[in-house]
Amino acid sequence: MSNYKGLVFPLYRDIIERAVEQDKDVFVKFSRRQIDEGEELYLYESGENGRRKIVAKATVTNSQHLKPSKVKENYSDRVFQTEEELDEYTRGRGNKEMLVLELDDLEYLDQPVEAPGNLTVAGLYLNDERYEKLKKAM
Repeated sequence: MSNYKGLVFPLYRDIIERAVEQDKDVFVKFSRRQIDEGEELYLYESGENGRRKIVAKATVTNSQHLKPSKVKENYSDRVFQTEEELDEYTRGRGNKEMLVLELDDLEYLDQPVEAPGNLTVAGLYLNDERYEKLKKAM
């Protein structure tokens, strides 16, 4: 069990929109981060047209690491990215395992909020202090 309440990951606006609108429930990313069942995943809208704020959240129901081929085999229609986007993202990294998060209740926040710390492409763990700061902002 981790010592964190959740995790924030940056993601492009169009991918977040698709995931919410099409009820996608599997988030994948090359990452060494760990997150446990019951913890919360927050999505930070990044990219040129992104609001640069946390805009959505979900509860993690399962967390594992799989190679891209297994992700496609097991979750192809449930992943946030299209098949083409996933192929491009995983190109040249077929033997590397990805963080695979099965999610429940993916939804937009009522209002986008600032990240409670310095967010990088690697994501941001939510310790007690950051989690409370985020909750107060929501």
